[in-house]
Amino acid sequence: QTHAGSLERGNDGEGWWWWRCRSTMGQDSKRSTSNRSAEPRIARTLTNKPNKGEDVDGNERVEELWERVRGQVVGDPYLETWCDETCMKRYLRARKGNLQKAQDMLENSLAWRKKMRPELLRWKDVEYQNTLGKMYRSPYPAKDGSPIIIMRPSLENHFGDHDGNIKYLVYVLENAANYAKYGKRSERFIILVDFWKYSLKHAPPLKTSLETLHILQDQFPERLGQAIAYDPPRIFGIFWKMISPFIDPVTYGKIKFVHKKSKSSMQFMEERFNLDLVEEKIGGRLHYSYDHEEYGKVMEKEEVLYSQGKGPEESTPRTTPVGSRKSSPPKENGEPVEKGEEFHMVDEFYDALTISPGLISVI
Repeated sequence: QTHAGSLERGNDGEGWWWWRCRSTMGQDSKRSTSNRSAEPRIARTLTNKPNKGEDVDGNERVEELWERVRGQVVGDPYLETWCDETCMKRYLRARKGNLQKAQDMLENSLAWRKKMRPELLRWKDVEYQNTLGKMYRSPYPAKDGSPIIIMRPSLENHFGDHDGNIKYLVYVLENAANYAKYGKRSERFIILVDFWKYSLKHAPPLKTSLETLHILQDQFPERLGQAIAYDPPRIFGIFWKMISPFIDPVTYGKIKFVHKKSKSSMQFMEERFNLDLVEEKIGGRLHYSYDHEEYGKVMEKEEVLYSQGKGPEESTPRTTPVGSRKSSPPKENGEPVEKGEEFHMVDEFYDALTISPGLISVI
């Protein structure tokens, strides 16, 4: 029998939905409920490994994966929202369609999320980790819509606080995932590491580095679109040799080293990003400096929106990015702004930019 059709939502009496493949065969649609329950589910005939030519994240494989983990999801409102069709497809892709491996990975993430409870993390609980701006989401996504997470290791100010560092990392990753989900953007994000003033004293403890890798690879699978190391110094090679053996091949292939004096590197940046929306410090042309107070206001506002299943764009007017810049950008003719003329960025920052005659306005 040939079964096809889209995934449908139904009610199983528990306030939750379940998936089923709706047949396009005329006879199938006429079967009685009793006959249908007596026959084996099509999904149970699937092998753990997909057959040649079969989609690794096809509807039937998603349905089967759901049946295997639903007992660990139903009854937890947060997990019911998190473990949706798109989420399960990511886990299937991460394990190349192997149902058993995808199930093991997803069950591990469900247990991790029940323990970590990332949905309960709030800015007020983790903001002390980022007073200097060591890691934050950029006001603007990449050309393909991917959210951009900017990291500056030289601004690390809590080396000994392993748990605090991990909680803040999870907060930022979860925020980027929600920004992508509710803003209908690319589900993969870009991590851009700025090695400004970096030295080995800024290298995190091995324990924290390994936990970071574990979270990125196992708890946020298929979320990393690319990791860009911007202008790393030679000394970074020592730390890289220490940590790289622990990076899985798929993640390793997503890492790109960029050097600001390399034409090919800057060409890559131009292709990947709208440089008018990328900070000057990391190869762009955007006059922007991290403002802790203003960034916090945005995070708190987004927390409310995401808890309501809404995205920033649904209630936020298009305007300029968060923060205020104390130094002034050049005018169109390249001359500095006269004293007293202040470059100000307001506290809403989602999709539009109008800065000065010297920069383009993006609407």
